[in-house]
Amino acid sequence: MTIESMISIVGALGLGSLLGGYLTRIWGRKDELERDSRSFRENRYRTALVWMRCLIVPERLKHFEIDTRHLKNLSTPEDIKNYSRAELEEFYYNSLLYAPDFVNVAFKRFIESPSEQLFIELSVAMRNDLWGKKSALRPDDVMLAKDL
Repeated sequence: MTIESMISIVGALGLGSLLGGYLTRIWGRKDELERDSRSFRENRYRTALVWMRCLIVPERLKHFEIDTRHLKNLSTPEDIKNYSRAELEEFYYNSLLYAPDFVNVAFKRFIESPSEQLFIELSVAMRNDLWGKKSALRPDDVMLAKDL
């Protein structure tokens, strides 16, 4: 083996390991950003689900631990619905920045005409966004009998 061959081999191994380390770092960073993004969307979606429930069934507000001073001023179911709708509209407009189109379309449909069926449809769309799992579930497959 000549000196030139050995230098070529050593150089290739060094560049290969540098390139491999660089690519591993880029892919790791991409995975970390995806995890952070998914965690952010999951937290936003969870909060939206609470307000969606309160919009459909205002009496459920007392079942959730929500830390906001405005809630003590909500005395009637209509007050709770109005506050919940306002919260959801803000979530909707914010979601235009991070949620995919199919979630935003389902979100808009729910806000315009809240119902158990649209609640389930939006929840399934959110699940699909977070986990990439297509679902064959229909709303009546998962709605409780009392909500049908």
